[in-house]
Amino acid sequence: MSVDIKRIEEELTRSFNANKMFDSSNIGKDNTVEDKIVSFSMRLSELIEGVDLSNFYKKLETLKLEPLSKYSDKGFVDYDAISNTGYISTTPLEHDDENNFNVDNLFSQVMLMTLTSNEKDYGFGNDKLSALNRACTYMIASNISGCARSNYNEEELTCLNKLNTMLKHKNENNVDFIDAYFSNNGSRLKEELLEIGIDDALLDQINHLSGLKMSHIEAPERFGEIDNQLNKNYAKLLSTLDRIDDKLVSEYMSNAFNDEVLNYSDFGIAHGTEKMYTALNYLKSKINKVSDSQKVAQKIV
Repeated sequence: MSVDIKRIEEELTRSFNANKMFDSSNIGKDNTVEDKIVSFSMRLSELIEGVDLSNFYKKLETLKLEPLSKYSDKGFVDYDAISNTGYISTTPLEHDDENNFNVDNLFSQVMLMTLTSNEKDYGFGNDKLSALNRACTYMIASNISGCARSNYNEEELTCLNKLNTMLKHKNENNVDFIDAYFSNNGSRLKEELLEIGIDDALLDQINHLSGLKMSHIEAPERFGEIDNQLNKNYAKLLSTLDRIDDKLVSEYMSNAFNDEVLNYSDFGIAHGTEKMYTALNYLKSKINKVSDSQKVAQKIV
C-alpha cells in the first residue's frame, strides 16, 4: 500500500503551525519532535491500512507534552484526554544510555493515545479494559518503533494475545483488539469477551496486577492465577465447538508464557502450560475426530 507522504506532511504542517509547542520548519530534521511525528504517521499508515489520521491532526493543534514524575504510578507513559496532554517518564528521558526503555517506543505510545482519543479517553475507552488498553498501545508502538527491554506490559500482552485468539475461534467477524482500539469500541469488545466467558472479575484481576507493577510491587503469583483462568476458559470454549481450528490452537500455544522471560518458574507457570498443552491436544483429537466421523456418515447417507 502506498502512503501519501506529501499529504501527511501538509496536514501535519497545518497542525504544527496552530500549536506554539511545534515548529513546522523542523520537519525533515533528525531528532526533532516534529520529524518524529511525521515518521510515526507514515509508519502507522503503512502498518494499519486505511487508518484515519484526521483526529490526530486535530488533536496535535492543542496537544501538550509534559514529563511524568518518576514517582508516578502510571508507568512510563500516560495521557489525559480531557486536557489533551501526553506524559513521558523522566526516568527513560534522563537515564537510558543503553536504550532499555526505547524512548521512541514511549513517544509512539503517546502519539497512539493522542490519535485514538476523544473528549474523555483513548483506545478502548473502557475502565475494565484499561490494562489491556495499555498493552495494546505498547504492542502497536512496538511494531512502529521496536520493543523495549524495560516495560510493564509482558503479562498483559500475553493475556491480550490469548484473548484475541479466543475471539477468532468464536467468530471471525468479531471485533478484535486492534479494531476496537482504533474505533473507541471498547463496549462492543467487552460484550464479545463476555460471550467467550471473560467476565469483569477476571478483567479486574488483570487491571489489579498492572496497577501493582506500576507501583513497583511484585506479585508474580497473581499472574499465575490469571493465566490459569485463561487456559481453563480456553479449554471450556473449545469444548463447545463442533470443530477446532488447528491453526488458531497453535496461535494460542505460541502465546504461552515463557518462564525464562520473567522467572516465573517458582509459581507453576511452566507446569500450568504443560497441563494446557495436554488438555488442548486431547480436545483437538476428540472433537475433530467426532466431527470427521459425522462428515463421513453424512456422505454415506
